[in-house]
Amino acid sequence: MNRFFYLILLFAAAIGSIAFSLPWYVIGLLAIVAALPFRLRRRSGFWFPYIATLFVYGTYLTYVQIRNEGIMADRMGELFQVGSGWIMVIIAAVWGAFTAGLGGWLGVCLRKAVMEK
Repeated sequence: MNRFFYLILLFAAAIGSIAFSLPWYVIGLLAIVAALPFRLRRRSGFWFPYIATLFVYGTYLTYVQIRNEGIMADRMGELFQVGSGWIMVIIAAVWGAFTAGLGGWLGVCLRKAVMEK
């Protein structure tokens, strides 16, 4: 159980410290690099970065949504016809989490392909 929280904290710290100042796809690259040193199963390699990114992005996007009174997210929600700006916050957090999850899964697969022969 300690390993679970340690890995979630590791992925969340990596994503939170670097990803907000760089392009969106960097979270996938961070997840690849963070998943390489650990011997994880493929399923865990996806879910650890997914949960960490969902938490970090969800928290940050909620902060931004509240801070600017939802002006930008509401406009984006109208543009994509999803309704509320809060739905855009959820979509963005899930999209970022999925990107990080795929990156972590790829990192585990690369480790298995290269290092465990």
